[in-house]
Amino acid sequence: MCLSSLKEFKGGVLSLIAGLSVGFLAGCGAYRVSNDKRDVKLSLFTAFFLATIMGVKFKRSKKIMPAGLVAGLSLMMILRLVLLLL
Repeated sequence: MCLSSLKEFKGGVLSLIAGLSVGFLAGCGAYRVSNDKRDVKLSLFTAFFLATIMGVKFKRSKKIMPAGLVAGLSLMMILRLVLLLL
């Protein structure tokens, strides 16, 4: 195995771990919101985190897929959660 393929493997594993972690947080947040409509802290944190990270990636790469799409959907989720609190 050459060094470049080892770097790709590490990047893929880190991406997988990050995706699973954010997915788990989003799932827990959705569960909490489904039980209590005013308990949006975890969902709001997760959406803000995703919007920030993917917004920076979108600004850097200028590619709609996937960074721009995820950033836009995260911003819409933040808006939905804020409106849910009103």
